[in-house]
Amino acid sequence: MPDLSAYWLLIQYCLIDIAEVFAAVGLLEFLYEEAPDAMKSIGSAYSALAVGLGCFAASQLNTIMKSVTEPGKAATILVVAEY
Repeated sequence: MPDLSAYWLLIQYCLIDIAEVFAAVGLLEFLYEEAPDAMKSIGSAYSALAVGLGCFAASQLNTIMKSVTEPGKAATILVVAEY
């Protein structure tokens, strides 16, 4: 993907960081404070799953943006947004 701008990666990493702050930190805090010992490993697995889903969503966003903004058609995104 040499024709894809590196700025799209910035959007993805911002989304991943926001998801991790709200999901992983809150869940891990709950696990160490309130959850029973038997539930800590399951909760940690859900935390990792949330981060993984965030990475998957960022990857899908990258694919969508690449298909919508073809080289030489910078205004395509605006046309799609008007519908």
